[in-house]
Amino acid sequence: HCRGNPAVAWRYWRQRLRTEPESDQGQPADGQGPPGAQGEDTLWLSDSLNEPVPPAERADDFVLILHALLLHNGLPSPLLPELLPLPAGQIASLLARLEALGIVEPDGERRRVTSLGYAAAREMLRERSFLVDPF
Repeated sequence: HCRGNPAVAWRYWRQRLRTEPESDQGQPADGQGPPGAQGEDTLWLSDSLNEPVPPAERADDFVLILHALLLHNGLPSPLLPELLPLPAGQIASLLARLEALGIVEPDGERRRVTSLGYAAAREMLRERSFLVDPF
């Protein structure tokens, strides 16, 4: 799922870590598990991934922004209107939406695709026949 990218794999792994199990399934009725099962050093993994979901509306505009951000490993927000055929106000609105969805994050003046948003961004690009990494 992470396509060999260790930084993306690390973020997915960190997101799934829990200090307690998500449910009581598999635990004996008395609440006691196997010896040492719930000690201080026990970590649990969530079964679900909370991946950002890209918006379906105006997908072509979102794809242009994501392509530019991935191609340049992030860009300053004021530079995007100079690179893209979209008005500055629309770019700001689309960036705010992508940030709210967790696909893009601010990094000082720059905006970058998040590690957890990488798979969704890559899939949007692939679906529209943009060049994507071969692995």
